[in-house]
Amino acid sequence: MLLRYHIPRKRGTDPEPASAFSAVPSFRRIRIFLDAKSFGRSSAARAIGWYVQEPSVLARSNEPALGPCIVEHLNGPHGPFVECKTRGGVESVGIPYWKSQIGVVDALVPKRFRAEAYERLPALMYSKVAGFDLFVTECKGLQHLAATKVSNAPAIATPVEALALLGIYLRFRENYKYRVHATTELGIGRLGYASLAAEILVPSSLSLGPRAPSLITRLARTLYARDRIHRCYFDPENRALADEAFFYLDAFLVSLVAAFDLLARIANALLGFKTPERKASWRYEVWRKELVMKAPRLAELTTPGSKGRAILEICFLLRHHVHSDPLQSVEVVTGPAGQNGDYHLWLPVEDRDALREAMRIVGGSWGVALDHGEWTLINVPLLTERLIASSAKLLEMITQRLTGNRHRGRVSVQHLEPRMRRKLVNLAGLLLGVDRNDAYQLRVTRTKVRGRRKKSSRAPLRTRDE
Repeated sequence: MLLRYHIPRKRGTDPEPASAFSAVPSFRRIRIFLDAKSFGRSSAARAIGWYVQEPSVLARSNEPALGPCIVEHLNGPHGPFVECKTRGGVESVGIPYWKSQIGVVDALVPKRFRAEAYERLPALMYSKVAGFDLFVTECKGLQHLAATKVSNAPAIATPVEALALLGIYLRFRENYKYRVHATTELGIGRLGYASLAAEILVPSSLSLGPRAPSLITRLARTLYARDRIHRCYFDPENRALADEAFFYLDAFLVSLVAAFDLLARIANALLGFKTPERKASWRYEVWRKELVMKAPRLAELTTPGSKGRAILEICFLLRHHVHSDPLQSVEVVTGPAGQNGDYHLWLPVEDRDALREAMRIVGGSWGVALDHGEWTLINVPLLTERLIASSAKLLEMITQRLTGNRHRGRVSVQHLEPRMRRKLVNLAGLLLGVDRNDAYQLRVTRTKVRGRRKKSSRAPLRTRDE
């Protein structure tokens, strides 16, 4: 799972707004520390290095080429400290409770990762004391420390996770410029981003011909609602945003279900069904009987009991509440009494069993905060990410089998030369932040071939639900 688009709130003494993503019109700069000495040679590590030049990003690094350089752990007369060499001089920051932090690493980090964690710990403590929002590292030991959810640890992320969070932050600022190199920036605008993002989610959508823009529009609106949901959860102390988050959850579900309905109507027209177009639906059994007869490989993707059908059930059952009682939120407080908590989705009682069964079939974590009696509470941002990733995978598989080909073009960036286009598409995918691991998984099995097999031949692959 990617970092869930959440940055800890700052101390009350912080002169700047408490959250980089608060609802106020003017956002402050996001503060990111790059632990570049731990970076490998991945495209994500290079890309996050380019974004230190972004005006809306306040970056520090322990690599001189990427920004002000951190001098590692030093011992002084008043205890350990670190130094940061900036253009204005040298900034020294003391490290409080140094020995206790070493103890935390010893207790929570596996032994094989401790040596690297000790080496990176001074930079981590500097970012904590200096009030940075995010500490970006590829150090396995510190990532393990973040996974244990230690209360006093800053937000730790990999370059991939940091780019996903940075992408949503820049979109909140209406910044659709992509840094494809340290000195090269491309602006494609909001409309260009929406088209490119939809094409990345469902690459074969362009093979639908004149109906492709309709599907791309539905996907773009789904992504817009998804961003707004995360924005509402950035500022948990603003209780007025709880209702706004569920408004965008309704919009998210409506647009997502509309994308599935649109593909059903396209299939109805292409395959020449007798069923009226308005009744075309992947869940309508009369229509499915025609689908099984004319396109059995397409029908098996959404057959009852399959993971694809389970994804449809979750989307449709939740979407149906725009016609009846609205989806309800429940505040869950995990800290001391009196603190503000997170607003979770209370699964409707009448649909709870069907939804839980569908989630079980799909598998993986759905962010269930509580499951007792009539109370089944779901983390909304996690639910959103699982649905967008799994639905995109199902839409792509349906489109491929419906059209019979895999179209990989990118109409929105065709005007760019090929090398620059590849860079932009790769970076846009990282900034979009939809994690493929959030999608439902299919088991790939190799069929057995009787008799002796030639060296050059390969057994065909087939996929089936787990």
